[in-house]
Amino acid sequence: MNAAEAYDILRAPATEIYAQITRDLVEAKSKLPVTSAVAGRATKGAAQTLLGKVYLTTGDKANGVKELKEVYDSKQYELLPSFATLWDPKTKNTRESIFEIQYLGGSATAPYSNYYLEFFPNSNALGFYGAGMNQVVEDIWNEYEKGDARREASIDTGFTDAKGNFTKAKFPKKWQDKTAPLINQNIAANNNFIVLRYADLLLLLAEATGDATYLNQVRKRAGVPLYGENGYPAKYNTVALAVEHERRVELAFEFHRWFDLKRTNRAIDVLTAKGKPVTQNKLLFPIPNIVRDQNAKITQNAGY
Repeated sequence: MNAAEAYDILRAPATEIYAQITRDLVEAKSKLPVTSAVAGRATKGAAQTLLGKVYLTTGDKANGVKELKEVYDSKQYELLPSFATLWDPKTKNTRESIFEIQYLGGSATAPYSNYYLEFFPNSNALGFYGAGMNQVVEDIWNEYEKGDARREASIDTGFTDAKGNFTKAKFPKKWQDKTAPLINQNIAANNNFIVLRYADLLLLLAEATGDATYLNQVRKRAGVPLYGENGYPAKYNTVALAVEHERRVELAFEFHRWFDLKRTNRAIDVLTAKGKPVTQNKLLFPIPNIVRDQNAKITQNAGY
């Protein structure tokens, strides 16, 4: 194929794209090892977990449960005793991690993580500018139940500058590395980024099966009342609502929320109720102008 012919390859239906993703993951599952001696390499469990999530996204719960349950039954993964431990920059590739991106902080030549810089509030008081992205709103702060230590482990409430002045500000702290050096106005953080972890898989199983047993494993670690017991919040009175709540607090700031709401067909209802009216058209991003400038045959999504 030459460049001119490539302009005739236009948009494909979502069903075709998901079919190709599924074929790729099925093949990966058949060829990847159960474990890898090299940190960061994909494994069979990683392929199956992602495949299970894809099946749930396309509405195929039966196959989704099959893949996720095989990972669960493999006993290759387990929750760490402490949620907070997950976010220590020195904690990497644990039994809870199904797939994680490797970073190595400490020097300008190392592939250090930029997450600390991106999620720290805008400030030059510490000698650098944080990007201030994905900041914490009161709605997520209030989503945590009384006594849920995950809020403290996930959200910082302020910072102290080089002069000792404290500034109140809520921001994500899951990727903080306070020992990281400042190199060329970048924090050379050592934190890995966990793409898939066992708590995610447990909550997906609860979502797909309606079985709160998986959900309660996550809540037990958090030290909060189990679903079905006294003290559990009455407003989450179905397993579906309980899972939605649990995924929001357990996986906060890990880039799951939007896709969770879309997968469960809850995005429009939930976001509209929170004062952010979303229409069916807005469930898709717009096609970037640069793409359409390069090829006028590509159509824009409805609503843009």
